[in-house]
Amino acid sequence: MRTTHRFALSLAGASLLVFAAAGSAVAAEDGTTTTVTVNAGALSVTVPGQLSLSAAAPGGSASGTLAPVTVTDATSDAIGWTATVSLSRFAVVDAQGAPIAGGATFAAEGFSYSPTDIQSADTEAYSAVTPTFSGTSMTVTDPAGNNQASWGASVSLTVPKTAKAGTYQATLTHSVS
Repeated sequence: MRTTHRFALSLAGASLLVFAAAGSAVAAEDGTTTTVTVNAGALSVTVPGQLSLSAAAPGGSASGTLAPVTVTDATSDAIGWTATVSLSRFAVVDAQGAPIAGGATFAAEGFSYSPTDIQSADTEAYSAVTPTFSGTSMTVTDPAGNNQASWGASVSLTVPKTAKAGTYQATLTHSVS
């Protein structure tokens, strides 16, 4: 009798193993297609609020150092960008910095802008990049996209020999595209 019980228990245990193995072999699987859209951000530039140049006599040179300019590229592409720098005409201003109606002006023809090496939060993206500056346009190829780059600049201006005494202001514009 003992042999029969042992045989019956062995048969029952083997049956459970077969059913367990068969149960996992017939498990079904299905997948869900998952989609995400990555939106491109903006390309923007942040500049210092003020740049003061040294005083100069007519025909002399005025100079200054521009604090960092920062370009934020959140466009999610790798096409790069071009920063363009321009300086408006200088106009004489009063003590509060307001242009004087009919006051003296002069063009910024002797303007020089020399950027320093570009710095980036992502050293891999800009490790071998030095900005190329030609006239008033600086080109930077941004191989990584989604990054931030900064640079400073040495700025100088030759004051025209015909300039009248006074305090003059102009707008230094940085744009990126």
